Amino acid sequence: MDKERSSGQPDLPRRLANSYLDVGYARDWLTPDVMRMSKDKDQLMCRATSTVIADLKRVNGNKAQPVILIDNSDDGRAKGIARCLTNDHKLTCYVVKGGFDAWKRNKLPVYG
Repeated sequence: MDKERSSGQPDLPRRLANSYLDVGYARDWLTPDVMRMSKDKDQLMCRATSTVIADLKRVNGNKAQPVILIDNSDDGRAKGIARCLTNDHKLTCYVVKGGFDAWKRNKLPVYG
């Protein structure tokens, strides 16, 4: 389980509260058999996660709306997903530098 789930989530202003959605990461829901058959597990996880995000009604229904990604830390997952969303799905993406760890370190509000 990712740290975001166990230690809260960004506490966004009320007008943005319905915009936050934790979709998890493909590693959490792809089967071990699928993972073993992949040539590039990191690429598979980024592509699978980006496809789920791009298929969401709130994203797919409004391609002009940018997608903001935040992961646990600055481990590169969010950057890889953003690359796939930009290249494969033609979405505008932003990545929170330093991830959720930096969010908390900078004492930004956390819910839960």
